[in-house]
Amino acid sequence: MAASSRAQVLDLYRAMLRESKHFSAYNYRSTLANYIQLTSL
Repeated sequence: MAASSRAQVLDLYRAMLRESKHFSAYNYRSTLANYIQLTSL
């Protein structure tokens, strides 16, 4: 993976995790955060 695309992927990953924390319902928030982490492996 090229350095620029790796950086872009990491930026997207961090942005998705950051946005998942803004959900007001705990179930949605925790499920989305878990999904993001599991699919990024």
